[in-house]
Amino acid sequence: MVLEIKVTDNGVNDPICSRQGGSRSAGNGVRHFRSSASENLTTLQIGRKNKALKIVCWNVRTMYEVGKLKYVKSETSRLHINILGLCETRWTNQSDFYGGDFRIIHSGATEQQRGVAVVLDKWAAKAVDKVIYEGDRLMLVKYRGKPTDVVILQIYMPTSEAEEELVDAMYEKVEEFLDTETKGKDYMVIMGDWNAVVGEGKEDKCIGHYGLGWRNNRGENFVKFCKRRNLYVANTWFCQDKRRRYTW
Repeated sequence: MVLEIKVTDNGVNDPICSRQGGSRSAGNGVRHFRSSASENLTTLQIGRKNKALKIVCWNVRTMYEVGKLKYVKSETSRLHINILGLCETRWTNQSDFYGGDFRIIHSGATEQQRGVAVVLDKWAAKAVDKVIYEGDRLMLVKYRGKPTDVVILQIYMPTSEAEEELVDAMYEKVEEFLDTETKGKDYMVIMGDWNAVVGEGKEDKCIGHYGLGWRNNRGENFVKFCKRRNLYVANTWFCQDKRRRYTW
């Protein structure tokens, strides 16, 4: 089984938004989800015959609640999501298991903190070619693709209270993965909770018109990383009400 790649247009070059933004602004403690993609990827959708493969990321805050996994699977099915990335699962250790119609691949540590995972439907699960677990903040899943492979990095960056050395080490590990585990033609998506605010306002091909809040230091580092790697912050290119421009 392979993922057939199609690049479609979501209008990222069109600066006009027909809807008015909501009134809710970014407050202290709000975590801004920022997903990035290679520049030739304009929709975060990968075509499968006449259907689109949906790639989504949520910060679930914890999976250690009765019925939480059942609820996540139900929403994944209802929204027709094929690849779902999860941050802050708080599951321990590493695991790769099937729950009903879904395959769940998880990377954690010995304590019930942090943790990242991907939830795959039956079709996407069959295309998995390689999994690399890297502690409780980072994992890589590679899929067999046509005409090129698909690589997804699921990440959960340290919060603003963390030491800068820890943040720098995370960026170094992500850069290492990009240098050693991806090829130039790979269809690459980096998604997760970056705990960074890039702010509003378009900037080059990296940041779209629909960001949120005021850029902080972590956001500045994130933007520099995206520019260096020729990535763009994908959800800043989608015309959404302000209350829908972050997930927590």
